Amino acid sequence: MPTQRTATVIALCAFAVPVRADVTVWQKGDSYLDLNMLVQVQGRYVWASGAGTTPDGATVFFRRLRPAISGAIDRNWYGIIEVDFGPGFEGEDPKTSVEHAFLEYSGFEDNQQSALKIGSIDPAFGREFLTSGAKLLTLEQTFNGIHWYGTPDMTMGTGFTFTSCDRKLSAQVVVGMMSIKQEPDRIWFQSPQNQTDNSDNTGYLASGRVDFWPIGKMPVDARHPATLAFDPNDLHRTDGWHVLASIGGYGWWNNNANNPAAMACPTTNDNVCPNGLANVHWTYGGELSAELLGYGFTADVEYQRIQSALEDRTFDGGLYFNGAAGLNKLVASAGYMVYADILELVGNFSLLTATNFPSSWYSSRLGLNWFIREHTIQLSAEGTYNENAFGTTGAHEELVRIQAQLAW
Repeated sequence: MPTQRTATVIALCAFAVPVRADVTVWQKGDSYLDLNMLVQVQGRYVWASGAGTTPDGATVFFRRLRPAISGAIDRNWYGIIEVDFGPGFEGEDPKTSVEHAFLEYSGFEDNQQSALKIGSIDPAFGREFLTSGAKLLTLEQTFNGIHWYGTPDMTMGTGFTFTSCDRKLSAQVVVGMMSIKQEPDRIWFQSPQNQTDNSDNTGYLASGRVDFWPIGKMPVDARHPATLAFDPNDLHRTDGWHVLASIGGYGWWNNNANNPAAMACPTTNDNVCPNGLANVHWTYGGELSAELLGYGFTADVEYQRIQSALEDRTFDGGLYFNGAAGLNKLVASAGYMVYADILELVGNFSLLTATNFPSSWYSSRLGLNWFIREHTIQLSAEGTYNENAFGTTGAHEELVRIQAQLAW
């Protein structure tokens, strides 16, 4: 069985084969039970100055600590429960959270090119977010991957994915429930099942995307052929060029079930106001992204446009002016395997503008990935420079991060 599965993956996959870290503890025919774990220990040192920036100092924390159990009762039915005990990006969300927790049916066709999921699932938006946290090109997600600036989190609902027989085209639709944490200087999406603040707005989310491979074809997971398996690292120096182009969008609408009283931002620096409260009326987002991969080189670009409106159209503060905010998020990343299978040099440049930001926020990163055993055992280091951090003119952050990863 393992030999046959490996041969199938190599035959169908045009990109570097994504490593499956699952440990099968029981299997009988098409039924099986897997266990897996993602452990990322991150050390960070910060030098910063300006409103909204992180205080100087060092910290060590579990970036991700995610055990999961998954399995199938037959070829067409699959389920998974994954929990994260890590405190999230920058350690600013310290709670136990439910990640993937869904039931999937893929028996619509013999080749399982379509799949229906119900539960806590990925939204159909944000290719950087849809890339596994164990396979990111740079060590940390950018503006386009974190949930502080209008990128949806895990959706509590249902989703349908269709992949063409030639694996050139994939289309996905996801609908369900989503919450927004009330901080006017962020559009902070949170999964409803992980909501811990009674001031969070709740509402409905609908998202969709289309991914097209004009050159090459979609990478395949032998057990889940309809699943998009993004891996921007060309570990094995693919012999040939491959191109991916994507478009996506979403809409979120407040269901008016939880709209607590609003509170104005401090006037001393109103583009940074974490203590303000403002009820969000709606938020829309659009995505254009592309990837070029081959011969150990990879280049990615992703642009997102986010529009948001508050219930109070006179509110000024955070991202909003006259109760409305428009965000532009652009990220360009590149990587090269300087030593095949082992060492990768990576970097990116990202930009965030917002209606009420006095200045555009620029972020630059340069890092190194050491694949001791592909993504299963990986060590990474990177340096980041944030200019006009959090939209504050002259604010800056210099960050150095190192991270050890174990995925099995």
